[in-house]
Amino acid sequence: MRAILRSLGSALAIIALLYVANGVKIYLTYTKAFDETHEGESLQVVLDRFGPPSHIEPRYDVKGYDEGSRSVCGQSCWIRLWYELPFTLGTSPLSVDFNAQQKVIYKYQWSSP
Repeated sequence: MRAILRSLGSALAIIALLYVANGVKIYLTYTKAFDETHEGESLQVVLDRFGPPSHIEPRYDVKGYDEGSRSVCGQSCWIRLWYELPFTLGTSPLSVDFNAQQKVIYKYQWSSP
């Protein structure tokens, strides 16, 4: 019985360690990609750098990311890609805004208390 419990404990520890390691990898990938992203870059370059976004916010007739009554994507923004940083509980996402020509016009790291 002890051997089974030890094996189960070891398996849970390994799963937890892999979960944290993956989260750290994603966190580092996103923050590095965010630092390397510059105004004027194409949507495809950003997607290649970051990978698939956590959320996509189109400009037209949708509520904002915060579920408010307005789009938080500004006047010249055509689409906004959101990237949730692991371990921040959604309080510090990264966003990259694109114009209608699919070029980066703005990037921002959000912060919520």
